[in-house]
Amino acid sequence: MTATAILVCLLASIPIVLGAGSITLTPTAQAAGASVSVAGTGFGATRNVSIVFGSEMEVVAEPMVAVLIDPTRWSYNWTRGPIKPGSMHIHLDSITFPGVQYDYFDDGAGRLLRDYDGVLLGTVDYALAQYNRTVMGTNTMNDFYASYTYYQYNVTSFGRVTTTGSGAFSANFTVPAVANGNYNVTAIDSGGTLATATLNVSSTIPEGLPLGAILILSAAAVAASSRHIRARAKKLN
Repeated sequence: MTATAILVCLLASIPIVLGAGSITLTPTAQAAGASVSVAGTGFGATRNVSIVFGSEMEVVAEPMVAVLIDPTRWSYNWTRGPIKPGSMHIHLDSITFPGVQYDYFDDGAGRLLRDYDGVLLGTVDYALAQYNRTVMGTNTMNDFYASYTYYQYNVTSFGRVTTTGSGAFSANFTVPAVANGNYNVTAIDSGGTLATATLNVSSTIPEGLPLGAILILSAAAVAASSRHIRARAKKLN
């Protein structure tokens, strides 16, 4: 059995619970470098939200950096984020006990669980891209390696967008410098609720001009062209 097949089997043993919200983009078509508004509902109450743009990207076995928060709590960070809920796999190599290894997977709801017995390793913050681990007494020294899915562009800074008590939020982001085409826009909160919508990026849309204004100007241009053609036809007659 290949390493990939083994990981698939291990992951299948951890139930994944994904929260589903909803987002609306205004406008749904915009030029690169211009602004888009995002309105979300159905997210966790009073949670941080990150908005990401573009394709999913994979990281395999990235060494994690441990930061001591207090005598019994450690924070472990990885370099890219936000991450896709349910995608985190952490491999643990024990330094204190050489040869001892464990694998943990996140359940999509913020918990890192050991693959074979569901023991809790810590909690994941999907928007911030870190997990916290509480250690009782003396900390056993371990090396941690993270494999996870992140997104091509993070278009909001952490802490800038927060949901209300009802799980709603509104925010703006600037469209990255990308080629014309359809792109996914995804909102993820700290607890794992996410929602995705499609944005059409088109260089034919002037920066900062609302879609309604574009439609009005287009109609005006058609009308002006029709008047010009009729006037020219009368002149020729």
